[in-house]
Amino acid sequence: MSSEARAASNDLKEITISLTSDRQILEGWSGLQIVRAFDTAADSFAFSFPWEATAENRRRFVAFRTTACEVRYGNDLVISGIVEKYSAQYSASTRSLTIEGRSRSGVLVDLSAPPGMYSGKFSDLAREVCPQGVTVRTVPAVFPAGGEVLLLDVDAGQTAFQALTRLASGQGLWALPQPDGSLLFRKFRAGAPVADLEEGQSPLTEIDSIYDLTQRFYRYRGVSAYDGSLTLAEVLDTGVDPVLRDGRIFQPPVENDPQETVNQARSRGIIDAWQCNVTVTGWTINGKLWSPGMAVTLVAPSAMLYNKVPLIVSRAVLQYDETGGAQTQLRLTLAGAYNNEVSAPYPWSLT
Repeated sequence: MSSEARAASNDLKEITISLTSDRQILEGWSGLQIVRAFDTAADSFAFSFPWEATAENRRRFVAFRTTACEVRYGNDLVISGIVEKYSAQYSASTRSLTIEGRSRSGVLVDLSAPPGMYSGKFSDLAREVCPQGVTVRTVPAVFPAGGEVLLLDVDAGQTAFQALTRLASGQGLWALPQPDGSLLFRKFRAGAPVADLEEGQSPLTEIDSIYDLTQRFYRYRGVSAYDGSLTLAEVLDTGVDPVLRDGRIFQPPVENDPQETVNQARSRGIIDAWQCNVTVTGWTINGKLWSPGMAVTLVAPSAMLYNKVPLIVSRAVLQYDETGGAQTQLRLTLAGAYNNEVSAPYPWSLT
């Protein structure tokens, strides 16, 4: 057995998929992919299964039925979600079933929030707009602290996730789906790097780095008029031309802090402008699953990345196939993008 085949076999032994419809571990699946990401309502999963219309399979896989699914890597829960889509394929040589789903919190982007004006702590407002069966939490657990309350004006047709992220953006909070199916909103600060990635060195195998100037602006302004008073806010992105890329003006919702709103707009611009995707072997680093929020460094001159500066994982796509075994695609961004602390030198800076 080759080293690649041996590694794939070891990875397979660590991964288990189970459906709560029969509480049995599925055998024979293939092509597993799990997407874990910041700034989204839910993680997602997809895999294929050899399909025969046996009595057991008919009972196990039922179209449009709510079926819970868990994926584990060793003792670690990777995702707890709901099967939402079956795709049955038939040909003369193949019968297969592709199974897709999301974390329980995925319904927040599907269901409308009850329209109206609400006030209270973040957790109180989440209970007002979220469907039953979905848990939304914050760090700290009570936010904001003290006697302050938040206002939330929900428009007709607005989804629960749209309402929550509009509220969160004005408070400097970011959404982070959890392995247990809940959704966490928190402020973010990167920790120490878990890996120093470098082109030509393991575990790094591929890099795709895109630089899109159209997503960044020099000046972000916020203008908020409420109860007869005018509030102005501004933040700069000094990494782009101050004339040709000046600027964007926002009118935050009444419940949002104007400064936090423009801060997050600047962060989103930087995050969207630099799309750096790398592939690494395996699902783990230092014994832990690759996860959004982990910090790394990356030096890859072939991808125009010259400086060793802190980066964070904003998305981790865990994949497994029979030939290559386990690998992870990482979306990287600047470590300070999520807390408005971005400054030169950038990974692509020449000086």
